[in-house]
Amino acid sequence: MERHVLFFGHDKIEVSMKYDLSLITSSRFCYQDVMKSFDLDYEETASVLSGWEEAGLIRPIRSSGRVAFTPSFYARYQKIRTVKDQTAERERILHLHPSLISFYLSHLSDYEKMEPEILKLSSYLSSHKQELSDPDCLMTVKERSYAIFGNEKYLEQHHSAIPLSDQELNCRPTYEPFFARETDPEGNEILVLENRDPWDSISSQLKPGMTFLGHRFSMVIYGEGNKVSVKDQSGSLYGFLSSCRRADQTVLYCGDIDRAGINIFSRLCEADPELQILPFQELYLEMIHLAPEDLSEAEDTEDHRDRTYDSSFLDFFAGTDRKRIHQVLEKNKRVPQEIVNRIEVRRLLG
Repeated sequence: MERHVLFFGHDKIEVSMKYDLSLITSSRFCYQDVMKSFDLDYEETASVLSGWEEAGLIRPIRSSGRVAFTPSFYARYQKIRTVKDQTAERERILHLHPSLISFYLSHLSDYEKMEPEILKLSSYLSSHKQELSDPDCLMTVKERSYAIFGNEKYLEQHHSAIPLSDQELNCRPTYEPFFARETDPEGNEILVLENRDPWDSISSQLKPGMTFLGHRFSMVIYGEGNKVSVKDQSGSLYGFLSSCRRADQTVLYCGDIDRAGINIFSRLCEADPELQILPFQELYLEMIHLAPEDLSEAEDTEDHRDRTYDSSFLDFFAGTDRKRIHQVLEKNKRVPQEIVNRIEVRRLLG
């Protein structure tokens, strides 16, 4: 190997750069590691260490002390984590579509990881300006994602690193459908039921102009247990009702009277704050009135995961009814929706 021994001047840095520091794998190393890695003698090692230090690549571990030879240097050193020069990336960002520049200047790491896709997005924004502002050119999120990136999932997978809203990209999410029956086009409320059989018994018997417990429902939805309370946008009740143009109607919810059922109602309210959601008090009262007088005879819950419940649910009720619902929950019992069977439903229609 060619020898380079320089102890002064800026050439020292240039010479030291001929030796690749990354070949020393440990972040902390001793001078002997340098000698062995590059087959250097003592003076050459001193020159390389001095050059690396001046270049800001390493710093001495002063507690290790200096060696006794001349020229003197420290026995051990530590690599310095260098900050990457991002000037070139910043220059390229300045040539993006104007709607992207400020975001990626402050999110350089996202730009570096996604540069090919960001360039596609920038080009698309420039070449499809009219389409992106035309309501007749509205696409779903996955359709727009494929049109831009050639990957239908890219927008959903990287939404936090793309500074544009669905509206700006002229697209909309699609929502996983619920089982729903339109019962009255003139109705002004939505009924959501936790379980399938009550949904079928009520929705199949409701006809236009009819009421159920005094309410006129435009639609009856099967909430499919926990599904109705998920926060995922693709499956939200708000999203579904928005797609049906009924998000402005009051939602009445009813499920089993047990801890799990009450918690579904609570989570639903949290998941869809855009909606006005209330418990269907009249139906809950029918359920508790049909329950055994001695609530110890009510069925036990099979699922013991819900050890707590949202007690604020009780505030919708008063007197003996509130007390009985409270007893069901405290004893970890269940009054199922199915207690209001098809025949009972017929009695409650008006």
